[in-house]
Amino acid sequence: MRFKKKIYCFSLLSFWTLFGLAFFCVLASFTFAQDNRQLVLEKPPTSDKRIALVIGNGAYTKAKTLPNPANDAIDMAAALKTLGFEVISGTDQNKRQMETLIREFGSKLANGGVGLFYYAGHGIQVNGYNYLVPVDADIPEENEVKYAAVPMNFILDKMETANNSLNIVILDACRNNPFARSWRNYRDIGDASGLARVTPPQGTLVIYATQPGNVASDGTGRNGLFTASLLRQIKKPNLELDPLIKALTRDVAQASGNKQYPWREGTFTGGFYFSVSTVSQSIPPLATQSAVPKPTPLSTPVAVSQVDVAQQSATIGAVPSRLLTGGEPVTQTKPEFPPIARGMSGTVKIELSIDKKGNVTNARPVSGPSAFYQASITAALSSKFRPTLSEGKPIAVIREYSYSFDDGSRTPCGDRPLRILSKPRPEYTVKGRDKNVQGTVILRVTFLDNGEIGVVDVNKALTAGLTTTAIEAAKKITFIPACKDSIAVTVTKSVEYTYDIY
Repeated sequence: MRFKKKIYCFSLLSFWTLFGLAFFCVLASFTFAQDNRQLVLEKPPTSDKRIALVIGNGAYTKAKTLPNPANDAIDMAAALKTLGFEVISGTDQNKRQMETLIREFGSKLANGGVGLFYYAGHGIQVNGYNYLVPVDADIPEENEVKYAAVPMNFILDKMETANNSLNIVILDACRNNPFARSWRNYRDIGDASGLARVTPPQGTLVIYATQPGNVASDGTGRNGLFTASLLRQIKKPNLELDPLIKALTRDVAQASGNKQYPWREGTFTGGFYFSVSTVSQSIPPLATQSAVPKPTPLSTPVAVSQVDVAQQSATIGAVPSRLLTGGEPVTQTKPEFPPIARGMSGTVKIELSIDKKGNVTNARPVSGPSAFYQASITAALSSKFRPTLSEGKPIAVIREYSYSFDDGSRTPCGDRPLRILSKPRPEYTVKGRDKNVQGTVILRVTFLDNGEIGVVDVNKALTAGLTTTAIEAAKKITFIPACKDSIAVTVTKSVEYTYDIY
């Protein structure tokens, strides 16, 4: 009995000894980790499912051949595959082949995930609508475009129907219209170059190789200028979508001598990364309270050059203005006067998203002549602000900023017709759908010489609120004013909205 008791006591002692050793090892490991602070950063969020459709058309039979789009599509498809995309791709596609690929893409996208459509090749705009040109397209007349080419809305509708979290449309198709010279009304169409702006569905971003109405460079190497930069940017690890577009814009602008600026339409509030990686970062040991350095005061703002731009007009949001300090410009970039706006003047109001460090993370036009939008956005993205403080703490804010343009000292504009950059499509009302109302609303729109929409009169109306939505859409048209005798002039033109295609 006494022997068993000794065995029991020895076992109990051994148990607590082993427990103590284990606890000591865990504590030592924790202390070692605190001393070295080798932390592994979590991967940025990314979608488990990614679907991409990539098309490159260059071997045209009835239009100017393009050397780079096939290479662009091949390289883009390969890059997206390495980034986790399921890729559907094709080069030198005819109309039937393009439509088949788009339907396959829409079918896969309907199962959820992130959708991406990339197109390189000829793209044209007619009456504010964009079309992608198959290699077999023969378009001798403007009114045949919708039958021979693939409307961009075909892709956007597939994406909207899928109702997923994020869709990205990338168009390296901003080239001269290869058919326009054969059209009888070529001198009057006013939109033979580049692509038009669109209003994409919620959660869809459209990225153009250059600004609306402008022409992109084909580049001198294997890839076009825009796609070459895009391939570099999407391979950079842990670069969120908004900073990526910003870096892409700067890269292309620099490479083109500030002649080409990629353009973005649409909004997306979530985080998306093309490439993600696990990064180790060394952090020094935790300091004791007595060793914590005093905060460094904010540096004095850099003096701003004397330019007639950038008047801060408002702070938007729920933060009371009386609690805000800071937010002044530290550096400003003067916007370049765009050649297409010769003979014009005006003020553009831009909405800026500014982070806690004073960096501009996003910019979008609010009002003003659309001819100055891209120059204003580019200047805004290159500017920096003193961090905005609320009760002593830095906060992210949204501000409005104004840029003024005056072409009085520049070369006057030559004679040119009105050029429509974008013609947003109107909303089809619920009442209109219920009653199956179809037909055309005809409006008389006054396009002012300062690049803004003036009076909108109704020549032909429809019921069920469709006339109202057409007027609202007309007021959002962006354009380059007509010029006569070297002066921008106001023009009144008929604009039609047909509701049998919605």
